[in-house]
Amino acid sequence: MIEEIKICIEVKEIVTGILTKNNQIDIERMKILIDIEFSIQVVFDKAFDDFYNYHESIKHLIIL
Repeated sequence: MIEEIKICIEVKEIVTGILTKNNQIDIERMKILIDIEFSIQVVFDKAFDDFYNYHESIKHLIIL
């Protein structure tokens, strides 16, 4: 996915969401996307009702 994002030079933002097998936000992989594409706004889009722990997941998104 990273290589596909890099070729989209004129893109202003991407919408993505990465969960672990346990339906938790994959913080490490999301950080990689955010760090690599600092000029592109990254919007997290995933079904919130699939989160293992909704409140904890929201806290992680805020930190990202």
